[in-house]
Amino acid sequence: MDNNMENKNGKIQATITEEVPEWKLNLAYFYTENKAIIKRILIFALFFFDLTVIMIGGTVYVNYRAGTISDRNYLYALPKNLVNQMAKAHMVPKDLIMGEVLVLRNTEEKNNLLSIIQNDNTNWAVKKLTYAFVVNGQELDTRSTFILPQSNKYLAQFNAPLGTNVDLKIISLEWERMRDYTAVSYKNNIKISGAEFVPNQSSVISGEVNFTIFNETPYNFWEVGLPIILYDQYAEPLAVNYAVINNLDSQEEREVSVNWQEAIYRTVTSVGIYPEVNLLNKEVIMRVKAGPGDPPGLELKSN
Repeated sequence: MDNNMENKNGKIQATITEEVPEWKLNLAYFYTENKAIIKRILIFALFFFDLTVIMIGGTVYVNYRAGTISDRNYLYALPKNLVNQMAKAHMVPKDLIMGEVLVLRNTEEKNNLLSIIQNDNTNWAVKKLTYAFVVNGQELDTRSTFILPQSNKYLAQFNAPLGTNVDLKIISLEWERMRDYTAVSYKNNIKISGAEFVPNQSSVISGEVNFTIFNETPYNFWEVGLPIILYDQYAEPLAVNYAVINNLDSQEEREVSVNWQEAIYRTVTSVGIYPEVNLLNKEVIMRVKAGPGDPPGLELKSN
């Protein structure tokens, strides 16, 4: 009989049976015998795969977070790293050094007060210092002054009320960063020489201070302030006074005498005179000729 036969409908029906290969039989037999183990292996492999994925994902996440934090810290520190910290320190002025307030006898009813303030800054000046002395809790007259870089300022209060509890109150402080040292560089070029105190037996004055002032700067000044301090043999201040020199020309040398009105109760050993000119203010420099509209006193000056 033929393997291919036509059925009643005329269709051909395949009746050929192929022989199953032996390896398939062996594979099916192996699977049947080890079905449980194979399932366990597959489950373990799936579990191991999941665990590997989780570990890799966790590692990536940790590295990402660490990188993010590192980048954030770097960005935060970047502006600081770009700033020279030593240069930054020069951008902030150091505090003024305040000296103690000394009580200097004037009369039986009044005292003079003296204090010194030191500005150690090289690049900063005190444009305006507003202050007041305080005696026994009473605040005296409010005053203002300036302090140039790398310089001292003598502050005095004359005819202050008697009191043992004295202090100096800083009301306000305005700094100015130095950018132009043209004028300020001459702050120590007004020289004092031959300063001496000559006692007087007169009942009107107790003596006089004589000295020579020499303007070594290239500028003419409308006025120069002169705090004058008398010292004893221990270099302790005995008395304080203040004088003003008007119209001091460049390269001018002038002999000056200042009468001392108040009584001096101890021997004067030395005299300290400390010229001060506010070189932060260009108006202190005297022009050769006063311009139209200038206030009275700005008279014609010649070199």
